[in-house]
Amino acid sequence: MSFQRPRRGWSQQPDALDDRPWYRQMWPWVLIALPLASVVASFTTLYIAMQDPDGLVKDDYYDTGVAIQARSERMMTARQMGLAGELVLAPGGGELTFRFEDNVPADVQALTIALRHATRAQYDTDLTLTARGDGYTGVLQEPLAPGNWNINIDPPDKAWRIRGRGFVSQEPQSTLRVELTP
Repeated sequence: MSFQRPRRGWSQQPDALDDRPWYRQMWPWVLIALPLASVVASFTTLYIAMQDPDGLVKDDYYDTGVAIQARSERMMTARQMGLAGELVLAPGGGELTFRFEDNVPADVQALTIALRHATRAQYDTDLTLTARGDGYTGVLQEPLAPGNWNINIDPPDKAWRIRGRGFVSQEPQSTLRVELTP
C-alpha cells in the first residue's frame, strides 16, 4: 500500500510562498474596492441631493389643508356659474390669451393667473390678465420652462376659480392650448 501526498493548489512547488507585498496582490484590492465604491456612491448621492433640494414638501400641513378646502369651494362656485375657457400661449412664449367659452362673468376687468410648474417651484409665476377685446391678455416676463404646468385663474375678488393643466414642449415656437374648467 503506497501513500501519496495530495496536490496543493496551482503551484508547481507545494510549499512555495508568495513573497510579494500585500498591495501587489489582487484579493486585498477586491476586498477594499467594495466598501470604497459604497462610500463614493454615498458622497455622490449627497452631492446630488444638496444641489437639487426637494421643494415639494410643505411645512405647515394644517394651513395647506384649509386652503385646499377654500379652493374646492371656489371651484364649485365656478362650476355652478358654468365657467370654462381656453388659454393660449402664443408661439415664442410671450403673450397669454384667455377666452371664456359661454358664460362670461360680468364686470371682470382683470384676471389673476397662477402658472405652477409641476416639479420646479423656481419656475412658478403669477400674472394679471387684463380685458382686451373678446378675451384677457397678459405678457410673460420670461418664457415658460418645458414641462407640465398647473394653471389657476381667479377674479380679483377670489369668488371663483377655474383650472387646467398644460404641457410646454422644448420647441421654441410651440403653442400651448389649455382647456380650463372648474
